[in-house]
Amino acid sequence: MNRLEQWWILLRKNGILSIALDHFLAMFPASVLVPVLINTHYGQTVIDIPMVLIANAVGTMLFLIITKGKLPIYLGSSFAFIGLTNYILANYIDKGHGYQEAY
Repeated sequence: MNRLEQWWILLRKNGILSIALDHFLAMFPASVLVPVLINTHYGQTVIDIPMVLIANAVGTMLFLIITKGKLPIYLGSSFAFIGLTNYILANYIDKGHGYQEAY
């Protein structure tokens, strides 16, 4: 058995690979889609995608450190805040503020 096969068995045995793949396929697109939807709605960059990804990573790492890795979780974007974000942005923009300032 070569080294690659040993790593593959270890990853499958611990479930790390399946959790990582699940997080990547389910949550990464959502973290990118929320800023894309808001930016498309306003026609300019209101939320920077790289900043969202960095904030998600930092939040997830802090959560894992605080819980000592006992609760695997991903802290990412939520679609629940799109309506509230649009409402707040619209009210601030009506008062003469810019998109970045409103956000």
